[in-house]
Amino acid sequence: YSLHVGDSKLRHDWKFITPELRSKVLKYTGFLMLAGISGNLIQQMDIYMLSGVKGLYSAGIYTIVVYMAEIVNMPSRNITPISAPLAAEAMKENDMEKAKVGSSDACEQCAAASRVDQYRQYLCHHP
Repeated sequence: YSLHVGDSKLRHDWKFITPELRSKVLKYTGFLMLAGISGNLIQQMDIYMLSGVKGLYSAGIYTIVVYMAEIVNMPSRNITPISAPLAAEAMKENDMEKAKVGSSDACEQCAAASRVDQYRQYLCHHP
């Protein structure tokens, strides 16, 4: 519509960018890039260290086990924001039957995550 009316131009006027504005934008985007790279590096640091110490085979197995643990933990991350306020409200009202809903599922999930974590620790210490 803007092109039809004639108010829009495809050429930009870069005169509004002053050296001070350019400096502020570069500092801000540089900080964001550094934060993004650091976040990725921190998330992968254990894999880098393990591959350097134990080799790529152990790092590959470790990565698979970590992904398995994330899959086991996924329902908890999605259910907790919903169930935690409900459980807190039930406990506030002293309704323990309502607060117990899903507790057995949570225990089973914790046990499965513990088994995966034990397997991960075993792999790290026994190549």
